Order: sequence, then C-alpha cells, then structure tokens
Amino acid sequence: MRKAVIDLGSNSFHLLIADVDETSLNPVLRKRVMLHLGREVASYGMLRPRVLERVVATAQTFVTTAKKLDAKVIRIVATAAIRDADNRDVIVSEIARATGVNVTVLAPSTEGKYAFHGVSSRNTNLATKHTVIDLGGGSMEIITGITAQDAIVSSVPIGVSRFMPHVTNDPLEPQDLKAITAAVMTQLASITPEITKDVTLIGGSIRALARILDAADQPHTTKALGKVADMLIVAPMKKRLAVAGMRRRRVDHLHVAALIWHTVLTHYGIKTFTVNDSGLREGVLREPRRPQIRTLRHAYRRHVGPDAIGSRVSIRHLVTDETRGTIPTDVVGRLAAFDDDMALVIDRHGALHIIDVAMILASKVIPAHPSRPAEPALGTKDKPVVRHAARAVIVTNNQLLLVAHHPEPEVTVWTAPGGGQVGDETPTETVRREVQEELGVAVLVGAPLFTRTAKFAFRGVWLTQHETWLAADLDGTFVAGDAPLNDAGISQVRAFSFEELVREREVIAPPDLAERVQGLFTQESLPNGAP
Repeated sequence: MRKAVIDLGSNSFHLLIADVDETSLNPVLRKRVMLHLGREVASYGMLRPRVLERVVATAQTFVTTAKKLDAKVIRIVATAAIRDADNRDVIVSEIARATGVNVTVLAPSTEGKYAFHGVSSRNTNLATKHTVIDLGGGSMEIITGITAQDAIVSSVPIGVSRFMPHVTNDPLEPQDLKAITAAVMTQLASITPEITKDVTLIGGSIRALARILDAADQPHTTKALGKVADMLIVAPMKKRLAVAGMRRRRVDHLHVAALIWHTVLTHYGIKTFTVNDSGLREGVLREPRRPQIRTLRHAYRRHVGPDAIGSRVSIRHLVTDETRGTIPTDVVGRLAAFDDDMALVIDRHGALHIIDVAMILASKVIPAHPSRPAEPALGTKDKPVVRHAARAVIVTNNQLLLVAHHPEPEVTVWTAPGGGQVGDETPTETVRREVQEELGVAVLVGAPLFTRTAKFAFRGVWLTQHETWLAADLDGTFVAGDAPLNDAGISQVRAFSFEELVREREVIAPPDLAERVQGLFTQESLPNGAP
C-alpha cells in the first residue's frame, strides 16, 4: 500500500511517501522544508501568525503532493516545537482545516518508540537490545530495548533549534560554548537511560555530520566527531560552508549540533556509533494500523448514504475484540447520521453505534413493509436518544488520559475513554470493553467516582446521555501511538496534567472535570490555587 507521512519537526518539515508492505518499505518521494519552528517557539513561546501561515501552506502542499501520487493513507505527526507551543491547538486545528487530515501531536515517549521502530524494523541485525539516540530540533530521545513495544524512552528538551535563539555570535564565543554545554549537561542530569554497547544515532544533524566525516575519510567515532566539532565551532559561516560534505541548508546550525552531539556522546562514554537514515517517519509508516477497507467504499455508497438517514439499515463492519483481534460484526438499526467519516446507527435497544466508514465491509437498506407507516424522526432536540454510558478515569504519572471526540468534523472535545453500554452490560463491563477498543489495553476497573447527565448533539443527532465515571488503572504497557482508536469519532489520545485540565476546560467534557478528579492527583502535581 502506498502511504505518506508528514513530519512537522522542530527544525524542518518532511514528507515521505513510500510503498509499504509487511516486509519492505520502498520510498517513492522525500521532500524537506526548513522552517526552524523550534527557534520560533524558543523565542516567542508560540507560532506568530505569519509563521503559522507558512506552516499551514507547507502542510497543505505536502498533502496535495501525497494525493497526487495516490497515497492511500496520509498521516501528519508533530513533535517538540508544536507540542510545546502555547497556541498548539490553534496550529493543529488550522492544519486539519486546510488539509482535511488530522494532526497527531506525539508525546515524547511515543515519538521515541516510533523512531526506534523505524530503525529496528529496517535493520534485521538489530535483534538484541540496542540503543537509539535521536536528536531533533526541539528534543532528544534516548531509546533502549529489543523492540519498540518493550523499549524504554528517555526524553529531554535538548534540540538544535531550541538553542539557536541564544546563539548570537558567529563563530561561537567561549561563553556560548560554556552556556550550550552547561544546558546540555543540566538536562542529561535529569535522566538515567540505559546505554548498550550497540548505539545508533539518527536525525538530520548526525547524518549531515556523518557526511563530513565520510568526506574526510574519518571513522564514525566520538573522537573523530570531536575534531569536526572543534573545527566547526571556531569557523565563521563562510568557512563552514567550504568544509567538504557541508550542505548550505545546514551551515547556520550544524556547528551547534556538533557541539551537542559530542557533549552527549562523551557524557555517556560512547566511543563508536552507527548512523542510520531511518527514524520517526519510517516508524510511523511501518506501524501496524487498523484495516482501511477503502476499496469497498464505492459499493457501500450504492446502498447506504445520506439519502438513507431515518431508514432501517444493516451494516457489517470491523471491530477489535479483546481476545480475537479485528473481527467482522453486524449492526441492524436506523441510520441516524451519515457523512464522509462515519455512520451513526441506533439499534432496537436504543444503543448508538458509531461506525467508521473506512471499516464497513458491506451494507444495505432494509425496505419498509408496505403496510407499515413511516417511522418518526429520531435523535431530535425535542426527542433525544436516551443513552447509558460509562467512562474510565485513568490517571498515570499524574496525568489523566483523555481521547479527542469530534461531534462535528472540525470540532474537538476531550473526554475520558468509554462509551455506550451494550445490552445488559454493567458500567464496569462497558469500561473494560470500550478501553480495549479505543486504547488497545486492558484496565483494572475500580469504584464509581461520579455520575452525570449531559444533553448534546453528535453529528446532528441529539442525545441525553447518563454517564457513570469509574476509576481505572492500566493493566499493561500503553503507547498512545499504538491505540487502535476503533471509535470513528476519536482521532487521538492525550495525557493532561491537572493544570492543563484547568487551563483547557473549554474543550473538555465535562468542563469541571478537573474539580471532579482532583483527588486522584498527588498534592505536588497541583498548581498553587488549585480549586
């Protein structure tokens, strides 16, 4: 299958289009645009309007290119700069609005696991425990393990673009060297990663430095890299540009990258290393994703579409079962809503089924009996669908896991994982099933924390939803990027600190969630003046 990934990095934006199957990844096109967002965020804390315009235009161009080359799957991921920007939500929504593709802002641990998977999945000789170090524009990840699933990720805010606003001298002055080195060492003191004998370095800056080493016929050792760093940091830009192997787009910051890399490698006693050209983007493309039954859409639309709203329908689609994996299942009921992303079906028990159009295998409209009168409208504001639901309150590392729902295609609301009760399910059973489907992990369910009733519209269908919120703990390793997200109304998972729950309450349901779950956070994690 042809896939595309757009990596919104802190130093540059990348587009990678490749033909991917279970055993191979064959690049079709690579493009890069240097935007230096890490420098922008370090200077202003956000993306200013003119920079945001360029960001959106670049992402839009990349998506257009991917579609022209017939990419069946397009993913957009963002890393440290956008992750740290004060106007992150504005950036993400503007890109999604312009491109029609949702943006996944990767947590540092997820970013590291993707990078590790990108390296290990293309190098079969890395079958034992090994270390991958990824230095980008806004952060550095050190990942050690055998597979991405078991790998341990340490992430620190060390990045080339992050440091550049504080570099005002060219060449670097002694005080610049001292300040950069001290900043790197301070961050490294905050982590204790395991470093194995086999170390692979990835990222654009180390590949650029490797080209200089290769041009000088030097080995990939920390000692040789140190000599390159010493040469670059005392040379003005004009002389750096003349160095064999140097590329113009790197000349303004590669001397800083060389200093950072040499400091890190020396600190951990790494003497030799391997440089790899794979990483985050390859990891995203090689990620096992939920099935995309795109080829059946045309047949599906011949039977069920917007004209069938209000009619009885039968839809066969795919869901993820906790023990059997991805399996087909059937739902029969009345079609309440339909658009390009999803179908909403209300079955005879009143349960609402949210079905991803891309995962529908077959469907049909069930003709009304000639003598049966037309059924009344359903899910109106005056006569909403009554639904019972349960949600999981999962606090891990003093952060609450929430999922992004989209009651309308361009509207995002964050709430806890969970959903409607099916049949005779108890709230506990619903939470176990829904979390497994949405996050791909089992949970240990505890006592109910609170109940609430909410009336709202979802894709035009009005609901009165009675919710039970229960405490739950993860029963296994959870990686946000691996979440199957089978619910078509959910696009991403995010961990919120207590402060973020308070600050972003306007996009959180319920808005007073921070106050309701405050007791689950340690006192040290609560900001001064917490309610």
